[in-house]
Amino acid sequence: MTGHQGRILGLEFSPDNQWLATSSEDHTIRLWNPTDITAAPIVLRGHEASVRPFAFSSDSRWILSGSTDVRLWRINFDDLIAVACRTAGRNLTQQEWQQAFSNEPYRKTCPDQF
Repeated sequence: MTGHQGRILGLEFSPDNQWLATSSEDHTIRLWNPTDITAAPIVLRGHEASVRPFAFSSDSRWILSGSTDVRLWRINFDDLIAVACRTAGRNLTQQEWQQAFSNEPYRKTCPDQF
């Protein structure tokens, strides 16, 4: 598994087993597709320092994470698509979509772009 720019400090499956999340010294949490760990992860940015403790809510819709600050991330499909758009800066290809969102039909990641 590659992607983090620092040591991985935490690893946890979501209760619904749809996501494998990792936290790191690089101030990020990454959400991986556990059925294809070679697929690019969704990156949650915003912490000010290394992310150590984090936990999914029992319904897998939220992640609470701690660093020198604390963040509550809402994890739902539309939010993840928005993160993918911001991260890639473009629409995902059909292959990238399949790797990240294999259970969902393809649609434009960034609807305002052609």
